Amino acid sequence: LSPTSGKSTAHVVDVLYTYMIGSKVDGQLEADSGFLTSWGANSDSTVFTFKIRDNLVFHNGERATAEDGAFSLDVVRDPKAAFIQGPQFLTAVSKVEAPDASTLVVTLNRPNIFWHITYLGRNAPAANNTPKVAMPKKYTTSVGVVEGNNKPIGSGPYKFKNFAGGDRLIVEAVDRHFYFGVPKTKTMTILQIP
Repeated sequence: LSPTSGKSTAHVVDVLYTYMIGSKVDGQLEADSGFLTSWGANSDSTVFTFKIRDNLVFHNGERATAEDGAFSLDVVRDPKAAFIQGPQFLTAVSKVEAPDASTLVVTLNRPNIFWHITYLGRNAPAANNTPKVAMPKKYTTSVGVVEGNNKPIGSGPYKFKNFAGGDRLIVEAVDRHFYFGVPKTKTMTILQIP
């Protein structure tokens, strides 16, 4: 159900999570709606430094930090993870670090000026079935991946309420979202229709 399952679809991810880098309707990256508020690379594009949003709160009330961002990226670097782009991501990234609560640093194995565009945006071309969203490290590591997938916690405009495997996902609006404000629909049911 969550991005760690490798089976998420965009309409589910869109309501439950915040993307690492936000994007406009036309696909252009923008900082207002994402977990990462600014980004830049060193002169040879092997080290990317990101600043994280300081007002992002997960549905369990915990404030998101750069450590959550590093965890989210490390999930896809796990060789046992079942992500389509996992091997390419693992090969591209040398290390992911959170030197402080608001800074995320990604070191690549070789220069790539498009790395952040390729992997971190909502419409990222190579990021299908990779966690390009902020996931809570403390929650996911404490309950395990299976339970985290069954009862996901994100930071999107809706939070998980109920899931009936192969049938429906029910989500409920948060009181206030940092980007969308107060969602207009209180409860939403996403049906799987064969």
